[in-house]
Amino acid sequence: MKIMLKSIVSLLSVVILAVSAAPVVNISFDKEDALYQVGEKAKFTVAFASDNDEPLNHDFKIKLSHDGGKEYVNTTIKVTAPMSMTYEIGADEPGFVRMDVTANLGPDATGKPQNFQKAGTVGFNPEKIQISTPEPDYFWKFWKGEMTKAEETCPLDAKMELLEGEGNDAGYNCYKVSVATPAGRVYGFLSVPMAPGKYPAVVATHGTGAGYDAAEIIPGCVTLLLNALNADPRTPGKTLKELYAESNKPRFHFFTGGYNPQTYFFYRPVIGMARAVNWLAEQPFVEPTAIGYDGSSQGGGFGYFLAALTNRFAYLVIHEPGFCDINGEKVHQRGVGVINYRRIFRTLDKQNGVDTDEEALDKFVECYDAKNFAQHINKDCIVRVGVGFLDFACPPSGVYAVYNSLNVADKEIFTDINLSHGNNKKFHELCRWMQDELRGKCGIHVEIENEMEE
Repeated sequence: MKIMLKSIVSLLSVVILAVSAAPVVNISFDKEDALYQVGEKAKFTVAFASDNDEPLNHDFKIKLSHDGGKEYVNTTIKVTAPMSMTYEIGADEPGFVRMDVTANLGPDATGKPQNFQKAGTVGFNPEKIQISTPEPDYFWKFWKGEMTKAEETCPLDAKMELLEGEGNDAGYNCYKVSVATPAGRVYGFLSVPMAPGKYPAVVATHGTGAGYDAAEIIPGCVTLLLNALNADPRTPGKTLKELYAESNKPRFHFFTGGYNPQTYFFYRPVIGMARAVNWLAEQPFVEPTAIGYDGSSQGGGFGYFLAALTNRFAYLVIHEPGFCDINGEKVHQRGVGVINYRRIFRTLDKQNGVDTDEEALDKFVECYDAKNFAQHINKDCIVRVGVGFLDFACPPSGVYAVYNSLNVADKEIFTDINLSHGNNKKFHELCRWMQDELRGKCGIHVEIENEMEE
């Protein structure tokens, strides 16, 4: 993306006011929705102020980038009085421009460093952002082949362990469940209404972290929560937090197993979760045409994975999904967030004193990119996606690229220009909407108090 910049600095007061050591920084645009057409100019205004009795005296770094990737501006200014700066920005291709304002405020009373950060992002025709590379011919052959191999060589060995007393007050039986894969087991939790019948089902996986240690009850639904953690979440003598810490040794699990698609950490949960979803659809208490999925971040990316590999979901509600258009960094020099496989594995190779196999790394990246899975989602699947413009972990460029490539009849994307990385009210509303739709397919009506989570 090429941009045109023009900066304007205005001093709001010629008097150095007695203002705060904790500054007030506001980033605003000349359009409330922060959306522009390619060829237009967006005005990015950053204003510095303070709110109490100590002098405003900090060095602020201002960075403008291609959604956290290629930098267009990287400068430091000293702010000693309330002031503002305006950048006029134009783009010649669809994408996002992000402003980050940061400062080191010095130690607090305990000596701990205080770091300040504020961000703002504008989009230029995001509905036209395209995936960076087409699906390679080996991608679908690989995953379908691995699924077939698992079926032929590894019995499912599905296990349901009743959790005595859990869920009974609500009229549910709860279970710890697990299924086998060639690389180990995948665990989760299942809740099933006690009353006989065929029910809609909601499948969910978690964001980055330890995962679930108990079942969830959704009125009128079967619920299956699936963990990526490579351990039994109810291991005697171990907390879920301890198990998660162990899974991140010797390094963060995202980078365990190297860049071989078959040994990588997420190979086991991708195969195992897909097998678990297929198993769920075949249970006598589930209506197989009324299965939905919800997930955020890592769990959002897994929604694309599982929807493609199982073809079981009637609805897909995903929020700020990870693994989206990872080649955006290589092709467009835009940010790809925390899942920067190329940078991490090159660094690990360097630390280990070996040369990076760039061809193998490229193939690995394609095998775990949501954009490729998205091409195989059933056209009848109803998809809703949430995106945060300030999301540093799963940047909006990649989220839009994959969403735009979806070839389904009913899809919609919901934006939040003030959201960084985390769930919002709209995501919870969409989850409840999906649950209502699924219950409706089964002729089930329940009265639920309208308590929205933030």
